[in-house]
Amino acid sequence: IQLPVLMFNRLFGQAVAGGYFYAHRVLSLPLSLIGSSISQVLYTQLASLRNSPKELSSLVGKTFDRLMTLGAIPFSIVGVFGPDLFALIFGEPWRQAGNFASLIAPWLLFNFSGSPMSIVFSVFEKQRHMFFWMTTMFMLRVTALLIGYWYFGDVYYAVLLFSVSGTLYYAAMNY
Repeated sequence: IQLPVLMFNRLFGQAVAGGYFYAHRVLSLPLSLIGSSISQVLYTQLASLRNSPKELSSLVGKTFDRLMTLGAIPFSIVGVFGPDLFALIFGEPWRQAGNFASLIAPWLLFNFSGSPMSIVFSVFEKQRHMFFWMTTMFMLRVTALLIGYWYFGDVYYAVLLFSVSGTLYYAAMNY
């Protein structure tokens, strides 16, 4: 979770790392509270439906759809107006954090919608599969940041590639 902050600090400096950290923290804090609550309730329901694949699949699909619907509006607003919102709410020096927020909004939407679904791996005792997914995500995300730095030499491309890799990862895992 803190990998980008550490890498941004090393590759682009403290100001960039701080801006990214702030954008991520502001957007992800409410998501983690909502997501963990949903995960706890969902785990109990999924465990009781473990032997009813159709019902379990229906519950997972409905939950995912509801979370996407719930998150679509706020993340779209941040995606479009992030820099202006951050400058308005936190002050002009935080505009860069708003730029980062705009770039990571799609990834965080899919993360918000998909993270509670990851407990399906626990319900079916497929932690090895989850380990594979997490390892794959780690490799994709590191590669995305390094391509942004080495190939483009630009922090915004690094954040964009990081966000795209996260969005694709969660879309694939959710599927």
